[in-house]
Amino acid sequence: MKLTYTKTTTEEKNRIEVYYDDVSLSPRDEEYTDGNLGYFITQERSYSSPDTHEELQAIIKETGEDADDTKDHIKRIKAEFKDIIYIEPVYRYEHGDVKYCRGTAGGFDSSNCGFYIVTKKTLERTGTETKDFDSAIDAELETYTAYANGETYGITIYDEDGEVQEQQGNFFSIEDMYDGLPKEFEGVDLNDYLT
Repeated sequence: MKLTYTKTTTEEKNRIEVYYDDVSLSPRDEEYTDGNLGYFITQERSYSSPDTHEELQAIIKETGEDADDTKDHIKRIKAEFKDIIYIEPVYRYEHGDVKYCRGTAGGFDSSNCGFYIVTKKTLERTGTETKDFDSAIDAELETYTAYANGETYGITIYDEDGEVQEQQGNFFSIEDMYDGLPKEFEGVDLNDYLT
């Protein structure tokens, strides 16, 4: 006869867990396309273009071969693709992490990498006012920068019994999680729960 005993323990665990979401979708993915103001197209050897638009990509490549500078390149792109409402050059700064910004490169570790292009079709889809283009594009580039650097997060909320109550990923900042947080967790610093 084997003698055994049963021990009951109580373990206290956090009801919130914030984690790095290593399977998140790109903010340029088709699931998010309706919210993007335009196309973010790059021509880089080591990186895939954030958006795919075969016609625009071909035009950017072909016109770039003959362009004298960025201004001339933009002029040539507009001449080939008539539906462009707004076009802005984009540069990449890379020193450890990567950062995408509107404008042209100017300094060490930065290079022109592509264009952000608003077309008639994308403008109809979003309805963004012209005065808001720059801030909308900056926000999109900031979100893509977070994604490119692996700064994507998920959250799991447990009930009092330790069962999963809610789980969601694909956040591009911890601050974005506060919008859908249940009232009982208001005021909680989610950074304290990052695992």
